[in-house]
Amino acid sequence: MLPIVQSAAGSDIVAAGLALADPASDRIRKAADGWHVVLRIHGTKHHLWLKQAPQFGATYAFKLLPDVEFEIRAHAAYRFWRAVNGRSPGPPFHRLSAQRRKRFALALRALDLRMEGASYSYCVTKEGAV
Repeated sequence: MLPIVQSAAGSDIVAAGLALADPASDRIRKAADGWHVVLRIHGTKHHLWLKQAPQFGATYAFKLLPDVEFEIRAHAAYRFWRAVNGRSPGPPFHRLSAQRRKRFALALRALDLRMEGASYSYCVTKEGAV
């Protein structure tokens, strides 16, 4: 499940515009922990979670926290982004080698640091060579 949050208009955050259906749709359901959305894009199911009710016309961004499932969620975000942009989502997480998963996680962490204003040399030193 991929957590998403509404992003501010004009934000520098990389976000995907989601065409979320009417809350009465069978693709969206309200649960005790928030809203669950299942989108099927190019034959692949993408499970999304929102804390607040989805809003039409809003822009959403992935919320990736450095927890034990960071790598899995980062890979899911990457596959979802590819699908939304008309590309093949690529292989599921479990089909990537351990080395590719580690490099992917390091690259995303370095990107987060760069987006926070860290220098390139700091990102490479902090996260190892990616």
